[in-house]
Amino acid sequence: IRETLPEAWQPILEERAGLAKPYFLVFKEGHRCGTIDGVNTPVIRSMIKDLRAVRQPPENFLSGNTLQIWKQYLHPEESEITFDKFVRALNLILDITEPLTTEERATLIDALGAKDSKIVSAENFQKWLGDDGTIQAVFTATLPEYHSRAEKSKGDRQAEEKAKSEKEAADTKKAEEKKAQDTMDAESSLRSSNATDIARWSAASGLTEEEAKDTPELRKSRKGLALTKTDKVLLASNLTLLTTDAAAAVAENTANALSTAQTLSQYLMSSGATVATVHNIRRAVEKRFATSGLLAPGKIACLVLTSTSEEMEDYFGAKGVDGLKATLEGKLIEQNPSFALAAITTAVGSAGEGQEVLYFTAQPQNIVGFAEAAVGSLVVIPPLSPFSTRGTKVIKEGDVTVTLKGTERAIFTSAATVRPSAALALTCWFAEYEIVSKDEGHMELAFVRFVFDESRDSLSEAARPSQIAEDDSHTAISQLQRSVEVKASIDGVPAAPFDEAAAPPEPKEEVQPEEEAQPEEEEAAQSA
Repeated sequence: IRETLPEAWQPILEERAGLAKPYFLVFKEGHRCGTIDGVNTPVIRSMIKDLRAVRQPPENFLSGNTLQIWKQYLHPEESEITFDKFVRALNLILDITEPLTTEERATLIDALGAKDSKIVSAENFQKWLGDDGTIQAVFTATLPEYHSRAEKSKGDRQAEEKAKSEKEAADTKKAEEKKAQDTMDAESSLRSSNATDIARWSAASGLTEEEAKDTPELRKSRKGLALTKTDKVLLASNLTLLTTDAAAAVAENTANALSTAQTLSQYLMSSGATVATVHNIRRAVEKRFATSGLLAPGKIACLVLTSTSEEMEDYFGAKGVDGLKATLEGKLIEQNPSFALAAITTAVGSAGEGQEVLYFTAQPQNIVGFAEAAVGSLVVIPPLSPFSTRGTKVIKEGDVTVTLKGTERAIFTSAATVRPSAALALTCWFAEYEIVSKDEGHMELAFVRFVFDESRDSLSEAARPSQIAEDDSHTAISQLQRSVEVKASIDGVPAAPFDEAAAPPEPKEEVQPEEEAQPEEEEAAQSA
């Protein structure tokens, strides 16, 4: 019972003195099972449900190779798992790259005897496999048309990507040619302006034009007329307002796509993460983010949301992945569901009792559903739709600003202390809003509720990491390190031992933006 005594929880109480935010310590049979920061109802419900469940070991129902598969991919200690978790395991075992359709999911659920409860038991898993069946053979027999459909979809996707790549190359070339022409025009204009300035100063000072070229007064005059740099504003390109009926279909497709996505650790393992990769992620997290209420995996997710393609390659070794661009275009779920799943399940923060106001500005044609929206009607905004917390200025004539008020929870990247993307916020799930007012240049929406919570709760429960204390990035990175070591052992390549003492120390104070490390420091860190 040592964890229930004052010496165990008193330091936590003292550390949080003066904070009004709730903080839950969860115990079972005298042992602390986890912590929950804030009134996160889905996590609270999931943890209580998990702790109350009666567990039976898979050994009671399985044996031999079937037991080994269950313990390695499904669950090492329990004989029942959710259907969504079973589908994610199939993704690893059979390398399923194309999400199952609604009809295919229903067929597989029925074959596994999970039609009512959506729970796959070890006993029914054994019945599905039969005495001598393999997972590949039984899956193909259950869904005979899946592989041909997946191959066709893969071919179509590759063709689309090729066409997109060719279009982007053409657009890039066109933009470079325009930039070169603009530079030439600017230089020509500057030469003309310089000649005019010299002539005017020569006339006013009585000097020859040659003598007037480099006088302090002329330099001062030019400095006053110089162009000033303006802060760049990160603008999202599109926003979708769905009707309730349309949102139901989109929510189902979104849940299906995310249910088959790899978790953050699985993504790193499959992408060949090394010890150096893990340390790069940790250094980036600690450098970019100050202390916040996010769990460490949430900070890693926010790192993805605010990183360019060059940074994604530096931190994660991910080539051709631009997290910030995908976020601003609202395509993160489509382009990289693993990062989207991490953001939705680990990076959600409170909006401060609904006081946060979110903004979106664009041309009306870039706001899907704007023309049909009427005052008093309800619309649904999909997850990971990008907004600004600072307010936006009208950039073009005819721009429309959409304002969200009263949003209870969202994904905030305001902890990014060295980025203009600090003002970036994203919706965390399908949220229903009422249209309060609307005119030619502005539309105001009031938050009503989150919808399709069951799908979100299922994702949160399946992808929820081990409970990590606030800002315990060291623990989170250690877990990722162990994942790397496990992957290396599976591949038959021993991983370098992880020396906790050699790892970068945990920050004791809020991390402030710092200068880029010198090459010598980077080399020393890599050696460590």
